[in-house]
Amino acid sequence: MENNDFEKSFAKLKEISEKMKEPGISLEESIKRFDEGMKCYKECEKILNEAKQTIEKITD
Repeated sequence: MENNDFEKSFAKLKEISEKMKEPGISLEESIKRFDEGMKCYKECEKILNEAKQTIEKITD
């Protein structure tokens, strides 16, 4: 179900964000986490856009 996918991706994004705030993180690790975070963000954005389109169809 998409809602579950959104929740998982959003939770992972929050986790990555918190890890990036840790002191002493290397540049390489920061870049790796940033890339992973962007993938989660794009997945969340895709799911939200699909939900928006569904709502627009229903309300038109």
